Amino acid sequence: ILRIFKDLSAQVAAELETIDNNYKQLVELDILSAEASLAVKLDAGPAALRDKPGLSFLRARHPLLEMRQGFKTIANDVGLEDGQLSLIVSGPNAGGKTVVLKTVGLIHLMVKARLLLPMDEKSEVFLFDSIFVEIGDAQNLSANLSTFSGHLMGLKPVLQEAGPSDLILLDELAVGTEPQTGSAIGQAVLEELANRKATAIVTTHFDNLKSLAINDPRFRNGSMEFSTKDLQPTYRLVLDIPGQSYGLEVAEQIGLPRHVIERAKDLRGRSSSNMEQILDSWMALRDEAQNEKNRYVQLKLEMESQKHR
Repeated sequence: ILRIFKDLSAQVAAELETIDNNYKQLVELDILSAEASLAVKLDAGPAALRDKPGLSFLRARHPLLEMRQGFKTIANDVGLEDGQLSLIVSGPNAGGKTVVLKTVGLIHLMVKARLLLPMDEKSEVFLFDSIFVEIGDAQNLSANLSTFSGHLMGLKPVLQEAGPSDLILLDELAVGTEPQTGSAIGQAVLEELANRKATAIVTTHFDNLKSLAINDPRFRNGSMEFSTKDLQPTYRLVLDIPGQSYGLEVAEQIGLPRHVIERAKDLRGRSSSNMEQILDSWMALRDEAQNEKNRYVQLKLEMESQKHR
């Protein structure tokens, strides 16, 4: 038995280099097959690499949502123009703001893993050195951390280490404390990240952060669309327009008692912010413009039909 083992081992040893090379090639083939299988499931393809930090995603889809059976994923354009460093995403609760953050983060990790991407092939990606993420409730009783203090602990390394070649994803920036203090901290954090030339996407309900993008060209607004007709989010990201929270509408849709909703509407009517009033006007103008566009298209079709006759 020992002689047979020794003889077989000697034959293997003589072909060790070939066997080792075959093994490595089979591993590589297995990885490529898995990557191809994933790409088919995601309907994924290539994208161009950027030389400079920035963001230009066209029809980007959340890769995990895309793999769910019987689930239609909403594709969104997520991008920054030249000179812009931060995208400030606002809009209703449960409207898809966090999904946008996760979509951008996961796709960048897929790039680093050489995977094909669930978005339009005209998209551009930059290989960021680091991706800083602060998402979710960092409350920890054993460490004596409240929601707010846990959030600040998550922001601390971002403010200490983030640089021009890093991507920062912050969900509900500076939430969990008195609104004026939270919004002030949020603005200071965004300005510091912009001063560091870091690329960032943040979600917020604070009006001063929405107005920041109006007054400072380094920032860009985005909002998650909400259908006031159906009282439902559409999960579509609309760039260059700040969004409303639609908290009362969401509460009504969830089914809070009617008298509570009416009382909240009465109280809110007295203290509605200037930003909310401006956004109401913008949305009304946008709807009016869309109606005019639809009417124009219909008239054009009728004219073409008359011309043909």
